[in-house]
Amino acid sequence: MIIDFKSLFNKSSAIIKNDLVVGLSGGPDSVFLLYYINYLKIHFGFLGSVIPITVDHGLRNESGNEALKTKQIAARIGYNSKIITIKDRYSSGNLQNWARIRRRDILYNVAKKHSADIVLGHQYDDQIETIYMRLMKSSGFDGLIGIKEVTKWKEIKVLRPLLKIKKKEILSFLESKKISYINDKSNFDYKFERVKTRKILKLLKQNKNC
Repeated sequence: MIIDFKSLFNKSSAIIKNDLVVGLSGGPDSVFLLYYINYLKIHFGFLGSVIPITVDHGLRNESGNEALKTKQIAARIGYNSKIITIKDRYSSGNLQNWARIRRRDILYNVAKKHSADIVLGHQYDDQIETIYMRLMKSSGFDGLIGIKEVTKWKEIKVLRPLLKIKKKEILSFLESKKISYINDKSNFDYKFERVKTRKILKLLKQNKNC
C-alpha cells in the first residue's frame, strides 16, 4: 500500500508536482486519503501545500453539522480544512448528478486558484460499482475500463490513488487507528443508483452459484 502511495506523492514523482486540493467529504475514504497524504508528506518528502475542501450541499438537515465534524477530523490530522456551501438549491432532475457537478466545479475553481491538482478518495469498490453500472447501461469498451487513476478536468489534473485499495482495508485501518469519520445516511438510501448497485453486488458475492 505504501509503495503505491509513494509513487504518487513523492516530491520527485513525475505524477505529482503541484499543491493538492483534497475532496474531503468526511466519509471513511476521504479521511483515509487525507491521513495518508499527511503520512507521506512527513515520511516521503512531499513539500507542496495540502488544501482539504469540504462541500456542504445543504441537501440534508444534518449536513452543516457533518461539515463541522469533518473540519474537526481534519484538524486532528493536522489541517485547517475549508467548508464551502453550495448557494443554489436543487429543484429537479438527477439529485446525485446535480450534487456531483457542483462539487466538481467547486474543487476545480479552488484548484485553479492555487494552481493545484485535485485528489479524490475513490477506491476499489467504487471502481467495481462503476464498471457494473456502465455494463448495465451497455457502455462501450472505453466506459468499461472504469475510473482512471489520473484524468483531467479541463486543464486541472485529477488523481485517484486509492483505486487498488478495498473498502474493508480502509475501514480496518481507520478502526485500528481509532480515526473517526462521518456516515452519510444517503449511502443507505436505495433510491440512488450506486446504493442499489452496492446491494446487488453484495448479493452476487454472497451467492456462490452465480
